[in-house]
Amino acid sequence: MSKIIIPAASALFALIFSAAVLQAGLFDKKKEEVKKDPFAESHAAETLKLKAAPGAHAPVAEEACSKCHASPKDPAKMVLPGRELCLSCHKERAGDLAKASVHAPYKEMECSTCHQPHGSVNRALLSAPVNQLCSTCHTLGDEAVKKSHNGITVIETECVACHSPHASANPKLITEVKQHVPFQSRSCDMCHEAAGKDGKSALKETPEKTCFVCHSDFKKLSEKPVVHPPFAGGECMACHDPHVMRLPGQLKKPPQELCLACHDAALKNNHPVAGHPTSRKGVKDPRRKDQPFDCVSCHLPHSGLLAKLTREDPMTMCEGCHQQ
Repeated sequence: MSKIIIPAASALFALIFSAAVLQAGLFDKKKEEVKKDPFAESHAAETLKLKAAPGAHAPVAEEACSKCHASPKDPAKMVLPGRELCLSCHKERAGDLAKASVHAPYKEMECSTCHQPHGSVNRALLSAPVNQLCSTCHTLGDEAVKKSHNGITVIETECVACHSPHASANPKLITEVKQHVPFQSRSCDMCHEAAGKDGKSALKETPEKTCFVCHSDFKKLSEKPVVHPPFAGGECMACHDPHVMRLPGQLKKPPQELCLACHDAALKNNHPVAGHPTSRKGVKDPRRKDQPFDCVSCHLPHSGLLAKLTREDPMTMCEGCHQQ
């Protein structure tokens, strides 16, 4: 009996030991397979410095330098030439060159004319803030530019609010998003006076009166008992873009971002009660078809009959989502 048991036990031990060795070997193999990027390893100090900087380009943040650099010995040698390299990742920009209007720097130069390849504190890896960057080539005081901007030489919004920085199907690189009717028809004088000596644009009337010339239906909203202060003060442009429509209602930002810009950000995750999120990404509003669940799910943005501009009394609103 012992002759049978001992070999069996030995075989079992051998099997367990072999499995352990095999498992260890596999783990070791996996460790061996995790290799550092050869360029990042050769330029470790610089890689870590660039990686730690604010606004690091994704390949830099991942220490994946070899996505762009072809040889650790020659930093100037790239995997692909110039713009072709950038488009290998940013494929959404590839069709721009076929559009009717193509920005000269994008058409004739490299992406690095405007963008930093490793990182930038400016959005989109720009080498300078938008208007400062544009002004290196375009001087607002030049007669041609001044004329095309209705005499305005002081632009208070970003150039990219109206112009595409890469390409557009429209002349003058005007953005392809839907345009506000006066802007689309280039009827600047519908809303603006001619620019003064200071080069600044000026509305004919207060924003309230300028907007109500066309949007007369909104005038009645100002007569309700509770009026949102920006709307009451005629500050339509605090929330709405007067030139183009990138979001429904020509909002400058999604409702949630607009509201929290003025209202305490602490509301974001504890309103109306602790633990109740102000907004749930991807969740639809059960009371407004195809609309997201956000601040305007419960509050009216312009005016209303109830305190806090609620759409209905709080209990009715709660039951609209939390039906028993």
